[in-house]
Amino acid sequence: MTDATGQSYDPYILVEDVVKLLRSHGLSPDSSPGHLAEAAAGAGKLLRALDIAVAQHPDIALRRSGTLMWGESQDV
Repeated sequence: MTDATGQSYDPYILVEDVVKLLRSHGLSPDSSPGHLAEAAAGAGKLLRALDIAVAQHPDIALRRSGTLMWGESQDV
């Protein structure tokens, strides 16, 4: 999914980018799963405010949801 300008970004990747940035400045952000959904919602809101469409790569979205892709095994 892209907006009229053709720009899109995954909010979860934005959260990862921000966590790395904050750590590089000596901060310790809580990126535990309990906070990840709230952070991703905020990242999505930020992206939309900047006129960038919220998009997730289908494979990544399925993995985040815990759904196996075709041909994947539960054995890790």
